[in-house]
Order: sequence, then C-alpha cells, then structure tokens
Amino acid sequence: MFEKITGFIKKHRAVFFAMVAGLLVLLIGTSIFWLKVWRYKNYPAKSKTLGDITEFDGELSVMPGDTLDQTYTVEELEYRKLGMYFKSNSDDDNGSIFVKVSFEKEEFSAKIANKDINGSGYTYLKLPDEFYQKVSAPLSVELTTDIKAGFTVVTNKSFEVPDSETVLNGETLEEKVVIDLRTDKTNRSLAFYITFLILASVFMAALTFVICKKKWSIALITAVAVAFLGISYMFIFTPNTVPDESLHYRTAYHVSNKMMFRFNDKQYNWYMRGEDLTYHNSARPGLTAQEYNRTIDNAHLFCKDKEMTVTHSGYMENSDFLYLFSGVGITLARLIGLSAYWTYLMGRLFNIIQFALAVYFAIKIMPFGKAALSVIALLPMSLHIAASVSYDVFTMSGVMLIFAYYMKLHYSEEKIGWKQLLILGVMIFLVIPQKIVYIALAAIVLLLPKDNFKTPKYHFLFKCILGAVAVVGILVFQFLSFAKLNSETVTNTANLGYSLPYILRNPKETISILINTVYVSTDFYIKSLVAYFGFFQIEMPWYLALAMLTILLIAFQRREDEPTALKPLPRVYAFVLFAIVFVAVEIILLIDHTTLGAGAVMGIQGRYFIPALPLLYLFIRNNTLTLKKNMDNQLIFAASGVNVVMLFAVMAAVLGQ
Repeated sequence: MFEKITGFIKKHRAVFFAMVAGLLVLLIGTSIFWLKVWRYKNYPAKSKTLGDITEFDGELSVMPGDTLDQTYTVEELEYRKLGMYFKSNSDDDNGSIFVKVSFEKEEFSAKIANKDINGSGYTYLKLPDEFYQKVSAPLSVELTTDIKAGFTVVTNKSFEVPDSETVLNGETLEEKVVIDLRTDKTNRSLAFYITFLILASVFMAALTFVICKKKWSIALITAVAVAFLGISYMFIFTPNTVPDESLHYRTAYHVSNKMMFRFNDKQYNWYMRGEDLTYHNSARPGLTAQEYNRTIDNAHLFCKDKEMTVTHSGYMENSDFLYLFSGVGITLARLIGLSAYWTYLMGRLFNIIQFALAVYFAIKIMPFGKAALSVIALLPMSLHIAASVSYDVFTMSGVMLIFAYYMKLHYSEEKIGWKQLLILGVMIFLVIPQKIVYIALAAIVLLLPKDNFKTPKYHFLFKCILGAVAVVGILVFQFLSFAKLNSETVTNTANLGYSLPYILRNPKETISILINTVYVSTDFYIKSLVAYFGFFQIEMPWYLALAMLTILLIAFQRREDEPTALKPLPRVYAFVLFAIVFVAVEIILLIDHTTLGAGAVMGIQGRYFIPALPLLYLFIRNNTLTLKKNMDNQLIFAASGVNVVMLFAVMAAVLGQ
C-alpha cells in the first residue's frame, strides 16, 4: 500500500507538490487570520455615548404614566442599537416601557418588557435601517411606562450635545438622560473567512490544474490570476479605501455623464444620482469593520434613488480617455439601474479588465522575461491599484505594453520601419505624458541597436521623432500642470512649500533634503512597493513583503536558454533611467506635498516606482546568475499564493481591530 502511494506521488510529483503548496498557502492564511481574529470572534460592539460621557452623576425616576422626552442633534448616527441604563423599580413582569424614536419624518416605536430589562447595565433596542444611516437632524427619544413604581435611568448634568434637552411631563430638566449608540454584536468574521477560503481554495486548485496540464500560456495564466486576485482585492477593500480613489471616482463618474450625453457638467456644479452621491459622501477612506458592516447594509442590487442631484465636489481635469474603462463600467451600471455600491464596483471591475488585458498582451509580446512582467503585475500593490477606479491603472497598463514592445523590437529579426515607429509613437504619446516623471521610460528606445533598423536614416529619425512625440505629449496633456512647479504653497493648503525656482536657487539644500529622504524612508519605499495598503493604515508583516520581493528578484534573473543580458554600459544606462524616475518623483512631491523646512520629502509611496520596475529588470538581469530551468509557472503560483495570504492578513487586520 505504501509503495503504491509513493509510486503515485512520484508519477504525479508536480501535481502533488503543487497541491501541498496550495494547502500550505491556505493554512498560513488561515493561521494569520485566526491568530489575529480569534479573541475577537465575537468582537465587542463598538460603542459611542453621546457627549462622550464616561461617568454618570445621577438617576432619574420615571413613574407610571410619566412621559420622558430626550431631544438632541446628532451629526453621525451610524450605530445599529440605542441603549439607556434602565433600572426597574418593580418586579412586575407584565409591565412594559414604551420607547418612541424619531427624527425628521421617520418614527420607530418598541415595547420593552420589564422582565427583559437588564438591571445592571444597558438595555439595547435594535433600530431599523433608517436610523443608523448618517443623518444630521434632531433625534428624539420618548419613553413612557406602565410598570408599577416605574423605573430609573442614569443622567448626567454635563451632557454636552448640541441642542440637547430633557423634558419630563412637559417640564425641562437640568439633567440629561444618557443615551448609548452601539453596533450589533454580530460575528461576521466567520462569514468573511469562509467565503474567501472557499474562493481561494477553488482558485489555488484551478491554478494547480492549469499549471500542471501545461496547456495554457503564461500570458493567459497571469491574466486569469490578475483577474481573480484583482476582484478579490476589489471586494475586500471597500470603496474609497484606495489612495485618492474618491477623487478618481468622481472623475470617472463625470466621464460617464459625458457618455450619457450630459455635457452641461461644470467642475463644481454637476450631477450624480442621489443614491450615488449619498453613498460616495458617506464612504470612509479607512478600511474598518464598521465599513464592512456599512457596505453589507448598502449592497442591495438596484438603485432606490435615481434622481439626478447637483454636487459641488471637484473632479480631475485629466484627459477623459484615462477613465475610459472605469467610465464604461459606471455607465453600464447606471443603464442597468444598479445600486450605488455595485455602480462603484463596476467602475473598479472594468479597470481590472483593462489591466488584465494589458498584462495578457504585454506578456504575449515579450520575447522572453515573461515571468518578470507576470510578477510585477501580481505585486499586491499593483493589484490594489488595479482594483480601483484610479487612472494609474491606465499608466501601469501602458508602461507594460511599451516595455514589452520595446523588448520585441530589440530582439526581433524584423527590421524596424515606419509601422513600428507609429505603434510605439502612439503608445508613448498617450501614456508617458500622463505622469511627467515617467518620461525617462521612453528613453529606453535609445537602447535599440542600430542594426535593427532598415537603414541608418531610419535609426536617426526613429529616435528623434519619438523624443519629439514625448515632449509634445507632455506639452499637450500637462501644460496646465506646469503652473504648480512655480507655486510657493503646498497643494490644497495655505502652507508655504517648495517651488522649482526655489529648488534651482538652493541646490545644496535640495540635495540635502533628497539624501535625507532616502536615508530615513528607504525601508518604507520598499515595503509600500509591495505591502502597505490603503492610506498607510494596513501594514503587512515584513516576512510577507520579503517573500514577494524574493519572488520578484528571482523573476528578474536570466534563464540559460534565453539571449544574453545587455552589455554593462546599456545596463548602467537602464539603472540611470530608473534613478532619474526616482529623483523626478522626489522633486515633484517636494514641490507638491512638502512644507517648507520639513527636512524630507513628504507623500512618496513605493507604488509610484512600480511602472519603472522594468528598467530595474534590464539592470539586474545578468549572465552570471542564471536559472537552469523554466520556473515561470512556479513563480506565478508563488506570487499568487503570497497574494492569497496577504488578503487573509488584510481581513485579519480589519476584523481583528
């Protein structure tokens, strides 16, 4: 029996080890999740006492027939239960307290039996949906009783809530009844875990199957992995929790308006559906368990308020084609009549489709080094951005296609002519100018060998024309942005900042700031390149970041059956281009986000350097360290596995708060 088992394992070694690796991924993810969440499996309900009262200074008796009315203005009512400290003065089990809660035109009433009153703590009422939406209106709580001898509630004289008032039988009291608002004590951790465990198990099993069968190309495997993992990130990170996504969503929605022939929009006076506007304004940038609860509550399928409402929120005045895919997704959702939540996700979904398609064709075009692009695409931060409505998805997609096409031209036997110039020129014109700092990426065309061109004249004209195209593109798409370079204040604030003239006048100070920034922030740049999600509030463990970086480094190595690496001088040139991108990012953020005298550049994140990683690939790839066999599929499997573990860790970080 044992020999049969070992024989089967030897015969199907690849499948066996892939299954073991997949199970190990799920086990590690599960361990991280439950070690963080286990003691919170019934995580305490989050509580907010109106007025932030921590001590009570008295009690108020309410006798049978009395009417106690408590009124106050509530700015943020996001909690599901309302509680007051009831202490019954009677053992009358048949008696009850009647509670009526109202705001605006909404009313809710309930009866609490005396036998259900908790004499040593809060007694909670479950509120209907209307009462835990965000509101800004007077909230009134009225209580009456038919309990013999009545009941008491705790009070506080310093109940500092705007417009608060306590009235007993028509008489205004000095004391205020203490009200506590609280979420449900529901355990959604298990539901989140089981749902993702099932989906991740199916994904890892399917990935194992297609890799072992070897019938799918690496381009198709990567695109499918990007699609599944991107959709997972899309659901796990609630709307607005990706950096600057709120602004990008408004811009994509504005583009959707144009697609639906609403051309009368203005920057600060345009239209959104009522439900979309309410949902967008209430979505928090921080990923929390409360946001998960709010998302579930708003996950109904169809829109309930389609009336177009004026909004004064600004949007980006970028080129509309940057938001083509997300705009189409939002437009389709609106035409179908989907709810605000699903409309937001449709914008994200179409960006994921854009990224997956770009990854597929880029890898397909690449003559070799396909695993390098695969792993760059599967970086958790790449997927985090791809699963948003940000126009950075367009930039990442375009840069990958430009690099792949450059590699094809560099190593192809086909001579370069006007057709290749047109294709590369259009891509550079549309992609590179959107982020001025990536202009150095276009300079990789200078590495194309002269012998690859039809004639020396083609070689000279090709490079001159592409350089001119990049410059013209920047002037066309970023002309208005040049004013920011001369601004002496930090963007969106009145604080004094750095400007281009200041930098040119003070080169020593500028160099000192840049060096100090690199010294104090390199570890953050490396980690935020891989595993620092949202607005820096979800930090992954270093061992997960190092695992992903190791996979990336292996993917950058040359295989023995591939062409030799670039000669030393071109490799150094590629590194210099990466350094130019790095310094350009530092300079732009120094001008745009850094307060004068800060001593270091503020606002830089590792994700800004993802589009420049192909330049590092050209530098790192060498003839000394080489891989003896094709490990492309294994690297994709490993990168996907790390992403699955990270998604478990993200849920653990949120639900284990």
